[in-house]
Amino acid sequence: MSSLLRREVPIAICAIVALLMIFDNFFMVPASIHALSTEFKYWGTILAAFTLLLGIITVVRVNIYHISRKTDDRWVFALWSMIVFSISSIIGLLWTPDHPAYLWLYDNILMALWIAMLATTGFFITSAAYRAFRAHTKEAALLLIPGLFVVAKNTPALVAIWPPFLTIGDWIMAVGVGGGTRGLVIGAAIGTIATGLRTILGYETGYLGKLKEK
Repeated sequence: MSSLLRREVPIAICAIVALLMIFDNFFMVPASIHALSTEFKYWGTILAAFTLLLGIITVVRVNIYHISRKTDDRWVFALWSMIVFSISSIIGLLWTPDHPAYLWLYDNILMALWIAMLATTGFFITSAAYRAFRAHTKEAALLLIPGLFVVAKNTPALVAIWPPFLTIGDWIMAVGVGGGTRGLVIGAAIGTIATGLRTILGYETGYLGKLKEK
């Protein structure tokens, strides 16, 4: 009975809901089936909101833990995180996200941190590009040559010296990179479909957590 409630019943509910969504999106179904599918979508939105609340509670607990223990190199950042979180939450709840104080926090703190993070990733990208563009093999040379054209395309001085850099770089981005991107998207879609089928058939049970086999 325990195995039935913990494994078979959740798998059956997941399969029924998934099939209901599939039929509602790809086939003509009665109005009652469509209404039921729409109701499930509403419930999904509500559950997502609860997961957001759970994430907020977890973040607060972790930060309070580091503040109370004064964890080395972390409690100061945890304290600052809680101060900003509390101020922005109070302003957002008492007024609206359009309040000037909330917009000031967003523009001067969040966006500044986001820009700083992007700036630091530039150093890692440069380092990775240097290692990737070292033409020790034929494959690396094939990667190096298009990469140089793309770099030249985004360098106005080089484009001014030789305008075809722009045309060649655009062709590489549209045809070469575009084709590779489509291949990745198709592969990801096939993997998603396979995972969905495994979930519907009961072979993929990771969402059930760790089940003790008796």
